[in-house]
Amino acid sequence: MAGFAGTVLWAAWAARAGRRGTLRRAAVATEESAGYEAGKLALMMFEDDGRYYTVKLVKDNGDGTWDVLWTEDDAEDTASVENLKPQTKNFQPDDIVVAKCADDGQRYTAKVKKDLGTGYVEVEWMEEGGDETVSLDNMFAQKKKFKVGAAVEAVFPEDGEWYGAKVLEVNEKCSFKIEWDEVEEGQDKIQDIFIDKLRVPRVAIDTLKIGQKMTGVVGSVREFGAFVDVGCYTDGLIHVSKMDTKRVEDPTLYCQEDQEVTVWVSSIDTEQNRLGLALVESKARGGGKGKGKGKGR
Repeated sequence: MAGFAGTVLWAAWAARAGRRGTLRRAAVATEESAGYEAGKLALMMFEDDGRYYTVKLVKDNGDGTWDVLWTEDDAEDTASVENLKPQTKNFQPDDIVVAKCADDGQRYTAKVKKDLGTGYVEVEWMEEGGDETVSLDNMFAQKKKFKVGAAVEAVFPEDGEWYGAKVLEVNEKCSFKIEWDEVEEGQDKIQDIFIDKLRVPRVAIDTLKIGQKMTGVVGSVREFGAFVDVGCYTDGLIHVSKMDTKRVEDPTLYCQEDQEVTVWVSSIDTEQNRLGLALVESKARGGGKGKGKGKGR
């Protein structure tokens, strides 16, 4: 009997503990859902590629999940709050952005005409003209800035290649007057160039130093880290171990595509042309330079 009574008591305790655990999980789920609102936009992780895309929140199911609609194709789905993030993009008319053109899949500078509130924004292409409706997932703020006297690289109209130049004047509508470093006889040394055809001069990774602070733009985010363009001939990698002083489970919480980030050089391997970056300055310490002659590009 004593053994039976003990079993009954244990079962009762386990049942109460289970209910408490369920209540705690429900409370956490309710708290997490409180940050979202039906009819608003959010970002949901797509399991096939681990990337986040815009969805419309339809209904809070009260169990830590939401019924949603993917804005790209209006497909219905159910999302756990753990796989949701706020959609923070909020473009206003006349904002200058970089958006993906549906015709060729390339990104160009455009001016916002109207946010449709559906996960899509109507824009006007600034260089070629014409309007297009673009998904929030395919656009970001244009952050390029070039000052008078700055050294740049620009696309030469005659051959489409990048060459060195200097900014002489900032024109209207994202255009710049530049002077080429070198031109052949008969070619114009001074020309007006649109912002999409200008960039900061590329540098070889062997000119960098460990611990050097840089600014870059995130190109892609993978489960192991994020690739960032810091103006070198090769993109740098922020490994997940270099994103925080604590363990990082989800790199998308630290980096998003097209986001401008501040990083520190953590390793340089000239033999394999690899550049390591850190999102936290202390994580850049202890890096080193790989052996080799250095490929530069």
